[in-house]
Amino acid sequence: MSQMTVEADRADLLLQQLGACSSQFDVFRCLREVTQSYGFRFFSVNSMPKDSQFRLSETVVITSAPSELIKRQDGFDKSDSNPVVAAIRATGAPFEVRFGERVKGDCRKFDQVEQILAEFDLSTWLIVPVFTPGAGEAVISYLGNRPPLRAFELAELALLSSKAKDRLTMVSAQDKPQASPLTERELECVVWTAAGKTSVEIAKILNLSEHTVNHYLNNATRKSGTVNRTQTVASALRNGWID
Repeated sequence: MSQMTVEADRADLLLQQLGACSSQFDVFRCLREVTQSYGFRFFSVNSMPKDSQFRLSETVVITSAPSELIKRQDGFDKSDSNPVVAAIRATGAPFEVRFGERVKGDCRKFDQVEQILAEFDLSTWLIVPVFTPGAGEAVISYLGNRPPLRAFELAELALLSSKAKDRLTMVSAQDKPQASPLTERELECVVWTAAGKTSVEIAKILNLSEHTVNHYLNNATRKSGTVNRTQTVASALRNGWID
């Protein structure tokens, strides 16, 4: 059996798994498996607002990327000054940015992005624009260190990404807002996290220890059925637990 046949079987299996997803967390787990199967480390699903003035962290739907990496991307003065966002808006086709192979200095802002990714030992960024009727434009990104994608791998990832976004839209539509399961203190910590504060900063604001703040935030993540603080904030906003 050829390698291409084996990898085609892999794509078919992943498509079946995505098709069986019945919750946002199911989609998260499947996308994490897609990410690892194709040699990447992190993925991120982001909506693409028509307004050019937004922080990338505000567009996160689900992600496995470290919150610090997302926060660093927010360091650009506005979204349209981020060259990757500009490139996404300029094309509807998947594209791969290989930072280690760029000629440094040909775009100062790309140099800034490369520097940020290098801090997390990342050199490859695959961007797959997707569109779902009724849900608008979005993009699924894959980050890691791997050789250039072959044509059939790029085609498979485009198909898998489209399937993942369709499934994510479907399960999100089925999710009804629910009453907050969080305590008042947990909600306070989530509110300050949404405002971009670190655990140390929240501890000072609420006159608590950093350990206690982390305990409240871990509880909030567990109760909301999410996997990290970024998703906890997104869930709290979506369900109306915080404004």
